[in-house]
Amino acid sequence: MAKKSSTNFSRNDLRYWEERVYRPRYGRGDQFGKEAGSFAVRIQAHGERRGVSLRDTTKRNAAKSAMLLEKLIEAKGWDCGLLEFRGETPKPRNLLTLGEYFAEIEAIGYFQPRTLRIYKTKVRRIAADVGKVRLAGKVKKFDHVNGGAEAWQNLVDKVPLQKLAPVCIREWQTNHLKNFHNNPAKYKSATKTTNSCIRAGKAIFSGEVKKLLPHLILPDPCPFEGIKTAREEITRYRSEIRDPESLLLCGAMELADATTESELQRFWEADGGTGKAPVPTPSESVRAVLSAERKREAFKVLIIGLTAGLRRGEIDHLLWTQIDFENGQINVETTDVHQPKADSEGSILVDPEILELYRQWKESSESRFVIAGVEPRVDSQRAHYRANRAEVELLTWLKSKGIKARNPIHSLRKEFGSIICEKAGVYVASRLLRHASIAMTAAIYTDDRKKVTSGLGSALSKRSKV
Repeated sequence: MAKKSSTNFSRNDLRYWEERVYRPRYGRGDQFGKEAGSFAVRIQAHGERRGVSLRDTTKRNAAKSAMLLEKLIEAKGWDCGLLEFRGETPKPRNLLTLGEYFAEIEAIGYFQPRTLRIYKTKVRRIAADVGKVRLAGKVKKFDHVNGGAEAWQNLVDKVPLQKLAPVCIREWQTNHLKNFHNNPAKYKSATKTTNSCIRAGKAIFSGEVKKLLPHLILPDPCPFEGIKTAREEITRYRSEIRDPESLLLCGAMELADATTESELQRFWEADGGTGKAPVPTPSESVRAVLSAERKREAFKVLIIGLTAGLRRGEIDHLLWTQIDFENGQINVETTDVHQPKADSEGSILVDPEILELYRQWKESSESRFVIAGVEPRVDSQRAHYRANRAEVELLTWLKSKGIKARNPIHSLRKEFGSIICEKAGVYVASRLLRHASIAMTAAIYTDDRKKVTSGLGSALSKRSKV
């Protein structure tokens, strides 16, 4: 066994490793205790602890080898580090499966875990069709409870990369879209889905990623090479909010002013009661308190979404430190709990009245987050909204006000962009929405709020006078 260090030498100091190398003992029963001729060392790296023979018989040389080995393992991982230490080269991987390629990408850490999970899901959709993956029996690929989803994923991950040749993907693209040519609405939706899957594939097989995996031998041509997305019709934003100011005032009365008493009365009337609500039971009181709190937090989400145009995830993780009270602005930036979309950091000015609201909220807040909720799951690969209850409360409320969009909270952001575009133009709107290009702002996020017609309808009024 290696002796424990009695000094605090640096890992870059040979004396540190001289104290840690040891000669392993071997033998059985009474014969145990014989020392090996070569030294060994135990190294902890990448969540794993291993003992490795150094093949050196002198302590000084063994310490040098141990220092080199630890650096190689830290930089290249256990497998590649050990191979290089022993003078071997990593064997090129040929005939890779999709799952093996995913594992290689995950190991280099090029993508954020959540981004990679989304990309893998989309590429598996193509691979399953191209590879004709089918589950036996009554097992369903979306059954996450009984293991169907996992079984389907394992089958898809066994598809060889050769089957994802560009010609096969083009054929998949064509066949997937031709089923919807007779239905323009479904064709539009299918085009978006198909393009999204292809963009995911092009991302994980991009040149930048392949440069980080020089030891792999990929098919020639590489999957998704030269594949182009289909022409996609852009859906312009059509406002469902007739009067944003009235929506805010309504939110102030129905959400911000919610109290335990008002919620108890609402529960009573919803159950068919008339007059003043009776004295509540303890459980009813707790329910009313929680409901009022959710509504007040939902009002905060409404204010931030409609007056600052933040995305749901940005609102959900917004910290008080991101609100600059001195300059009257919200700073969307990378924090310890949230990373904005690429090139999406920036600052948004806030109306003085809204800034005063923020001050009032901060005085009564006991959290570092603007919206009350649970602690965020920073290690989660799936979308996790820490203030989900308040946000769902707002979603329900917005739908009751006639906003039927699939994502009503994102409609607040689009409405904000539409208002800014009308007041200051598309360039300012693009900057405040923090888009990568002005083309996206002009194409999607702006609505022509000025109702302009040709004015020719007045000509028909003359008909009655003739």
